[in-house]
Amino acid sequence: MDTYETERGRRDFMKSLWALCVLGIIMVVSIGNAFAAEITVVTEQYPPFNYEEAGEVKGVSSEVVKAVLQKVGVNVEIGVYPWAQAYKMATTQSNVLIYSLARFPEREALFKWVGTIAPLDTYLYKLKSRKDLQISQLRDIAPYHVGVIRDAADHQYLVKQGFKNLEVASEYKFNLEKLKAGQIDLLVTQELWFITMVKSLGLHLEDFEKAYHIDDLSGEFYMAFSKATPDGLVLQFRQALAKVKSEGIYDKILWKYLAP
Repeated sequence: MDTYETERGRRDFMKSLWALCVLGIIMVVSIGNAFAAEITVVTEQYPPFNYEEAGEVKGVSSEVVKAVLQKVGVNVEIGVYPWAQAYKMATTQSNVLIYSLARFPEREALFKWVGTIAPLDTYLYKLKSRKDLQISQLRDIAPYHVGVIRDAADHQYLVKQGFKNLEVASEYKFNLEKLKAGQIDLLVTQELWFITMVKSLGLHLEDFEKAYHIDDLSGEFYMAFSKATPDGLVLQFRQALAKVKSEGIYDKILWKYLAP
């Protein structure tokens, strides 16, 4: 074989190898998009983090999740459900993305965690008129009726701590109404939600006050996938969330909702 034929053979081999590489990339992207197209995204009614208004899902967490979905290149509707239902879907079905989810040890192995999407600061609230109700440590709440949401982080946490007098509701606003009416003594919830909901119900913030900060339930909210989700899909979302943060999109969303 002369030099010309050898060189020609080498060029043909390189062209074939390049074509295979391109085909491989296309297949990987196509498979990733196919997985993404099949995901279910769920959350709850929990302003200002996630809520449905006039048929549109809004909120600081929702905007971050939407930005991630856009980066991944998938268009999927977000379902807003009672938290217990959303949580059950995420722990029993495949390819379910759930947010805003508090992360603590009991939940660690139940999900494939994508990353943080919003700050989380949890308090026990009481009526300001309840001067008799003083909480200096968590165990002080034992004699009191505490409002929680079924299967939410606060519910699971307080059950594990052994507390019995828990008033379980499907939505946070029901417990806020009970707190105002004196039907429960304390309400455990996130600070920004509390402020938002008090105002939306036409109540007055000065009628309430923080009774105790729960360190174990504070930190940041997460987005996470159900366990039966391909690792490749989870990685796509982690990389997309990293881009949303590195490009400044995340900070702009936080400032929009959380700035004074």
